[in-house]
Amino acid sequence: MKRKVVSLIFFLATSLTANSLYMGMDLALAGNTNKYTGGSSLTGTELTNDYSAMKLRVGYGEEADLKLQAYFSYIAYDEGIYDDTNEALYEFGAELIKEFAYDEDFFPFVKGGLGFGFMGINGYTKDMATELGGNLGVGLRYKWDEDISVSTGVDMVFRQWDSVYSSTTGAQTNLQSDSTQFYVGLEYTF
Repeated sequence: MKRKVVSLIFFLATSLTANSLYMGMDLALAGNTNKYTGGSSLTGTELTNDYSAMKLRVGYGEEADLKLQAYFSYIAYDEGIYDDTNEALYEFGAELIKEFAYDEDFFPFVKGGLGFGFMGINGYTKDMATELGGNLGVGLRYKWDEDISVSTGVDMVFRQWDSVYSSTTGAQTNLQSDSTQFYVGLEYTF
């Protein structure tokens, strides 16, 4: 039994140190459209409401292969989505990335992911709106040196927000957001 435990520890230690664990940060700008339905005064409208974002990510995977990463995003909209307070959106999620080797320094990739987020709101029967989102994207990672990489890309982001109800009229507001997000990032591989 002791030999199996030592073998497992050795396997995990060598796997994690083979340039497969990384962390990074992305800065993004996005063109965003909000589509409102329900019984509120916003029903039937499509409003442009762009945003900027910062994403912190931690992932695991081999170079020029599959990678899985978890992320936290802080998203600041240009204008309030539900009210005038313009609270930030906080989103947690995971993404699966398929990376390809173009040469020893350039790695194009495709990715897809799911996320869950929340935002504070005022004037509704609850004080928080939540969303479920998904993204599909393409990008390019440049390996600056053995440990540091720079990346850039574009994501198509889709968010479906939960229904909220006005605390004064009871009118329901449903919201769907579609975004095109451009980003640059920095990544450190352990």
